Amino acid sequence: MKDREKMMKKVQMADFELIEANLYLDVYPYCQKALEYFYTARDRADYLRKEYEEKHGPLTANANQGCDWNWIDSPWPWECEG
Repeated sequence: MKDREKMMKKVQMADFELIEANLYLDVYPYCQKALEYFYTARDRADYLRKEYEEKHGPLTANANQGCDWNWIDSPWPWECEG
């Protein structure tokens, strides 16, 4: 598995973890331990997304801060390289 694919997998796993923590908090909004876990998961997902974007380019159009539009030339997240 290439570095790009490994990094994408980590981003996807972190996003899944964040969504699950969010869903748990929908049911148990006053659980302090779950809230702390959510913040940790959010920070991890943000860090991994930023790390990926610095190395491989933006994951979303919103993350594209440059004036050029060449970010669409790279493989889409669901496209396998290989």
